[in-house]
Amino acid sequence: LAEVFEPFLWAAPKKKTSHSKKRMRSANKGLKDKTNIVNCPSCGQRRLTHHLCIYCYKD
Repeated sequence: LAEVFEPFLWAAPKKKTSHSKKRMRSANKGLKDKTNIVNCPSCGQRRLTHHLCIYCYKD
């Protein structure tokens, strides 16, 4: 059993990740702009493409 878990014990970080490296890695995880928002042809409200308009089908 020890020989199975031995490689997992080797996989430990050698040094602390610096603040700048941590921020650079997480910089790509920010919010993205939505490009799939269009106006509903019947009521003019905003809706997602390929989705029903929630204002037209509220009932």
